[in-house]
Amino acid sequence: MGYRLNIALNRIQTRVDRLSERLESETWERMVRTWTPRTWPFAVIAGLWFLAAWLWPGMRFSATLAGGAVVVAGALPWLAAGTLLTAQAVFNWRARQARRAAHQPPRKPDGSVDWAAIDSYVLLSEAAWYDVPKTLEAMMTGPMNRFIEMAEDRAVPIRGRAREMEFARIVPEAFKRRRARKPEAARRVDETVLAELERRLADQGSDGRYLIDVYLGKRTHNG
Repeated sequence: MGYRLNIALNRIQTRVDRLSERLESETWERMVRTWTPRTWPFAVIAGLWFLAAWLWPGMRFSATLAGGAVVVAGALPWLAAGTLLTAQAVFNWRARQARRAAHQPPRKPDGSVDWAAIDSYVLLSEAAWYDVPKTLEAMMTGPMNRFIEMAEDRAVPIRGRAREMEFARIVPEAFKRRRARKPEAARRVDETVLAELERRLADQGSDGRYLIDVYLGKRTHNG
């Protein structure tokens, strides 16, 4: 029950993250492409009022007041967008903090993650995302090795192992995001992982090729 519940919660979490990213991108798009063309006349009108205040001192107060009101009216869409983006940023930060606080993988006495003790590919992917190994070797002998071990288990149906390979992509993605940001380093990570997959899954014939293709994104666990 706990395992199935964890998978369901992970799927909900993924959908919430995607919705949040979509809302944020749409907000930027609307602000830049829609509100900007509609608010530039406010700046022109306000400029004319300020110019009138400079040219005719007798109406300086009323013209300045009118120009200020136009500026405020034109700035309202930008203020609304900024408020929304700030709220989204706070929401995303709080969600990340809550997920990290709930992340409690099994650990060894020295405090490091006990990768071999994790049997759920969902929990394993979360551990690989939050507890990123410091070196490529540690990544290969830790979370990536555990994913490959799970994929090697022929007692598990092939589609189940393919699903594990889909989640295995998170391991190098997290490592490249935190430890290997340069293109050369990222390429070395990809080459190392692929070489290990080829070496350890080659003896499974078409099943092994299928699992590698799933990892590469060429196929899915549905076939």
